[in-house]
Amino acid sequence: RRITVTGRQSRNELHMQIGQEPRRDRPAGLDVPGERLAVAEHLLTAQGGRLLQDTDGSGAFTLILPVQAAALVLVVDDNQEMIQLFRRYLAGSRYEVIGAASGHDGIHLAVESHPNLIILDVMIPDQDGWEVLQHLRNLPATKDIPVIVCSVLKEHDLAFSLGAREFLAKPVTQQSLLSAVA
Repeated sequence: RRITVTGRQSRNELHMQIGQEPRRDRPAGLDVPGERLAVAEHLLTAQGGRLLQDTDGSGAFTLILPVQAAALVLVVDDNQEMIQLFRRYLAGSRYEVIGAASGHDGIHLAVESHPNLIILDVMIPDQDGWEVLQHLRNLPATKDIPVIVCSVLKEHDLAFSLGAREFLAKPVTQQSLLSAVA
């Protein structure tokens, strides 16, 4: 017997339609026993999905699965190697990294892309990270975006007083980055 699978993805869901040619030795609609469908429906529901059985008696059904978009992380650091390091550290996770090499570019990207998180170096050439952080906190479009200050300067208290959610001391390990981002 032949099984067909087609799919489409919307912004928040993946729809997979599964159909089959009816078996000649069984009536249509009995190719997938109800007990197996009940188990599949239970598993999908536990994952935030749904199972819809076609009502035309064909035995076809649709699996609907939630799709979780990657969280966007903006790294503002004039050292391109640091941006690449953060990309490597976050590879394979649910985070997508974009980078900006200056405070001005970082503010522009934050307003334009509205990331889920900003990692901000303090020692950047055009304006220091403290100024960038204050600017981000004063803009309506960016004031609620969490910021992690990442610096060789051990200024935890200043970072928190200016609105940072977390402070990471350089050099950064993968584990400390993952913990701070989580």
